[in-house]
Amino acid sequence: MRALRLAAPLDSLGAGFAQDACGGVCAGILLLLAAVVVPFAGCRGRRAAPDASPAAGEAAPGGAPHGRLVLLAFDGMDLGALERWTDEGRLPNFARLRAVGEFSRLETTEPPTAEAAWTALVTGLGPAESGVIGPARIDHRTRTTLPGAVELDMSRAPPRAATRRSGEAFWTELARGGVRVRVLWAPFELPPERIESGEVLAGLGVPDLGGSAGRSTLLGASFPEGVAGGGPIGRVRLLPSAVGWAAALPGPPEAGGGHARTSVPVEVRRSADASRMAVALPDAEAELPLGAWSPRMPVRFRSGDLHIDGLARFLLLDSSDLPLVLAAPLELDPAAPWFPICEPPDWAGELAARYGRVPTLGTPGDLAALAAGALPEEAYLEDLAEDLAARSRIILGELDRGGFDFFAAFVPFVERVTLGLHRLADPSHPAWDEARSLAPAPGFGGVRLRDAELAAYAFVDDLVGRVADRLGPDDVLLVLSDHAPGAWRRSAHLGAWLRREGLLVLHERDAFAGAAESQTLPGLDDVDWSRTQAYALGGPYIQLNLEGREEGGAVEPGERYDGVVERMVTKLEGWVDEGAGGTAVVRRVLVRGRELRGRREDELPDLVVVFADGYREGEETIVGEIDDEVLGPNRSVIGADYGSGDASERRGFLYSTRPLVRGNPSIGDLGASALGFFGVAGEGHGMGMDFWR
Repeated sequence: MRALRLAAPLDSLGAGFAQDACGGVCAGILLLLAAVVVPFAGCRGRRAAPDASPAAGEAAPGGAPHGRLVLLAFDGMDLGALERWTDEGRLPNFARLRAVGEFSRLETTEPPTAEAAWTALVTGLGPAESGVIGPARIDHRTRTTLPGAVELDMSRAPPRAATRRSGEAFWTELARGGVRVRVLWAPFELPPERIESGEVLAGLGVPDLGGSAGRSTLLGASFPEGVAGGGPIGRVRLLPSAVGWAAALPGPPEAGGGHARTSVPVEVRRSADASRMAVALPDAEAELPLGAWSPRMPVRFRSGDLHIDGLARFLLLDSSDLPLVLAAPLELDPAAPWFPICEPPDWAGELAARYGRVPTLGTPGDLAALAAGALPEEAYLEDLAEDLAARSRIILGELDRGGFDFFAAFVPFVERVTLGLHRLADPSHPAWDEARSLAPAPGFGGVRLRDAELAAYAFVDDLVGRVADRLGPDDVLLVLSDHAPGAWRRSAHLGAWLRREGLLVLHERDAFAGAAESQTLPGLDDVDWSRTQAYALGGPYIQLNLEGREEGGAVEPGERYDGVVERMVTKLEGWVDEGAGGTAVVRRVLVRGRELRGRREDELPDLVVVFADGYREGEETIVGEIDDEVLGPNRSVIGADYGSGDASERRGFLYSTRPLVRGNPSIGDLGASALGFFGVAGEGHGMGMDFWR
């Protein structure tokens, strides 16, 4: 195996790469990562830093003389786009990797959601075995949704978090076998499993301080039209005060349960420089120009005798006489997390002492605020770039620190860029805006918004090169992505489809209902369950209104259930979009107990609709609303989809510096391959197979 000396120093890549490879659109991208090289600052807290890694050729725990295994896992990267931009000379480090290793498509889960795919990587189990199929699961008794991957009981103080999945993380098995593991931002591992030798920091699935996936708050003296409030976006009125304006910033729930929330005072006032405004918390303040993010500011909420530490960040949206400020989702303080996010318990604090900022919010980038019109694309991208720079700083520093045999870093970045910006690179998308597509993003290397996805791949290319440059000749590097995106141009409203097919019946609305009620879409509370056979909720999911499972269920188990299922599958797979030239809407349908078969299949939806490219369930379907139209344009700014399409078209990719022996690797094979690499005894990992044997 040749030494992986791939990444040129930053200065030598520099402007030549930016101009020649990206044709000017990536100028400045590398500069955003220039600060990620941080000298080792030692270790404070529980223990001294581990001993240095064994030299190349020293016997590994399983007895095989080889080096370390390093995994970089990115979300939502498409191998086709990566190969195209590599061939065009835009991704020089991936080009160099390709010369010394092997790329392959990586089979993903069915359905290809992030929750199902990452859970399969961690455990080797598919959705019907792990019990995790997507971001939400359906409570049949109440016909509501519950978290699909991680549960958090906020009625306790401190809150109690639990992953829902079956199976064991493969790095836990490695650690039990004597392998020193270090895992950054493990997906849907909350709290991380206790391990015998190593460290694990939780990633995807870690909520904000209030217990949600990421809820921001608009603080405004008034709220402009077109900016949606409610749901994932809170609104708090700024009231006149002696110094300017004041409000109470909502925080975590009060201890003991209930709906009351803690809060802290926040003030907004004009600075000496009239173009700036100051945002002040009890223990910190920042002056902001229009459109600028504040640094993260410490904030402490109190509930009885408890105090809850977090980090707040603000974006100035309007500096007029009626100011408007966006408070980003509150992050856990890594030095004093409100609930466990790492193993050992104080490792996040040690990372913060070493590197400064440690991202603790599972999903970076406030996509909900972007979709609600409360967050400009430029600020959204700047936030993502800053988050990636912080993660890169930690990844490179922890690689330099050594003391591990297996190292993994999960980096949620590309998918967030694609979800938020793809529509501006797709002129056929209903929300495409040519003028906006040409606008620059100063905090994202100055690229035009339409080139944000290419810029994101260039960011990743730089990080991968820096990682590869730190590895020795006997180390093995893996780079992978869990799934790839597809376009989302047309929305399919499954509730409306069920109603059209006579499978869902609504009560007649009161003719004397108020104007507000008459303008809202009907939801599941408006359904006549005695005459309804099926409903849609939580994703591309259809549930039968099953007798004995749902309250007031109308479909008898057995032959009638099977008959309704088969009729729905036939009609769904024959559904065409007459408004788009008769194209197929649905690729196929996954049926629980048939395509979705396993020990936990009863927890999965009865039907999972696999949409054709360009289609996805509408947002109304996810929340259980019944739209007036069955099909329509995607009116959301979110222009791409990852989890509702055909898994064969959403495959990720795998790169390995060690030749792959078995073809068609799957994301569930990673654990078995890592165990085999270190010679850790066992019967394998979940249902995965070693792709190196």
